[in-house]
Amino acid sequence: MGGTLSGDTHRYWLKFDLTTLPDTVDQITSATLTLTAGRKSTLAIGVGVGSNDSWDPSTLTWATQPAFSTPSSVTNYTYVAGAQYAWDVTAQIAGKVAAGDALASLVLAQEPEGTKSANVWFYTHTSAPSDALRPTLCIRYTERADTPPEVKVGEPTVLWPPNHKWRTFDLADLAEAVDAEDGPLDLQEAGEILAVTSSEPADLRGLRDGRTKTDVRIVGPTTVQLRAERDWRGEGRTYTIRFRIADSDGGSVEATAEVRVPRFRPGSEGRAQAFWEHLRAFATSRANACRR
Repeated sequence: MGGTLSGDTHRYWLKFDLTTLPDTVDQITSATLTLTAGRKSTLAIGVGVGSNDSWDPSTLTWATQPAFSTPSSVTNYTYVAGAQYAWDVTAQIAGKVAAGDALASLVLAQEPEGTKSANVWFYTHTSAPSDALRPTLCIRYTERADTPPEVKVGEPTVLWPPNHKWRTFDLADLAEAVDAEDGPLDLQEAGEILAVTSSEPADLRGLRDGRTKTDVRIVGPTTVQLRAERDWRGEGRTYTIRFRIADSDGGSVEATAEVRVPRFRPGSEGRAQAFWEHLRAFATSRANACRR
């Protein structure tokens, strides 16, 4: 808070930080400026909005003060030292928030200015003997309903060949997300892998999938390593990655993506299945012949 003086004209400048308001503010429903008087007086005071917020209260003078809008919310009080007085500054703060400003500079000016009277003065953040006497700006607002990001996951990613080696996947390899306000999201920043499961045990008996005890490793918030492995007698292995995507407003959504290690080489499933069935039938006929 700063003050300027020219003859009988006094102005009080205040600066408030608006970055404490959440990004989800939809509408300012009320804003009340409250000051504590330090001297008795009777006069009308209105509140204007400064044209910029670059002023410093320690160096502010009449010559260096910013231009400001015509004061409104004019209130005629009989001020009593130590009492608190309020101004409705809803329109002024709503305008600053709508403009996306980080600070709000307000100026209290006598209406009309130049009237000879006992000028009131107010406690500042530094001069107030207690926190209760400091200037306050109480802002009430409504928040817009946040729409969570939309996640798009395609067909299961194919992991081939089943050579028992590790393969690294990032969330960006498996899905994409778009937010109604933020647009396309960077999943490396907005995503988080929650869990990964496999449709098969890590190690089956015998040599059906390879002698490995661990087939899944989450190596980062959005990165997982999967082993290229499956039961060659089964129907293929499916890894399911469960993840969360959050937008800048705190809205989030969970989704899953799949990585599949097929039983047969991609593109040859029909021929491979026919061969396998033929081989199985031949083995069955040979076993029946041996039992005769």
